[in-house]
Amino acid sequence: MNTSNSERDFNRMSFYGPQKDGIIVGSLWSIGFLTFMASLSVSILTLPAMALYIVAIYVIQAKSFKHFKTYGADKFTALADFRYMANICFFSAIIYTLVIFVYFQFVDNGYMVRAINHNFDLFLSDQVMKAQAETANGKETIQALEKIMSTATSTLEGLSPVKIAYNFAVSILMQHIIICIPLCIIHYFRRNKLKD
Repeated sequence: MNTSNSERDFNRMSFYGPQKDGIIVGSLWSIGFLTFMASLSVSILTLPAMALYIVAIYVIQAKSFKHFKTYGADKFTALADFRYMANICFFSAIIYTLVIFVYFQFVDNGYMVRAINHNFDLFLSDQVMKAQAETANGKETIQALEKIMSTATSTLEGLSPVKIAYNFAVSILMQHIIICIPLCIIHYFRRNKLKD
């Protein structure tokens, strides 16, 4: 009887758990993205934006470990752990994609491209920094960088909100899926504690 209830709880939480955890992680990613966008104008916000993404990684691993500790310590394997964390990332990516799409569709109005151009112009107008960059890399590198920035900003201007949201989402999803691999290894070495 207890085994049946335990199995049912594990299966139910294996399905709903990543969805609920994905809301938390997706919210952290989304706030991190919005903070990053604000940091294009207020550079001090760069660190909080990075911190939110790091906290999201911690939440992913903590939620997965807690899931198996609470509902299925006997079912813990590195593959099951990876699958659970990957599911959290997928549900998070859905929320993240929607937030970015709404932002670029209704809020941005070219702010990101203007901010990038402005920051690059500030770099070029700072003669000390420019001289240091030219000394280290040569004038050709600065010219190549100007060409790259021009191409990148014109490309960004031509992208639709859907494509921008897709690119952001795929990028962060792939990064976190890769990060889940060492997290699974860490959990693997903690599995004896998990099964106690």
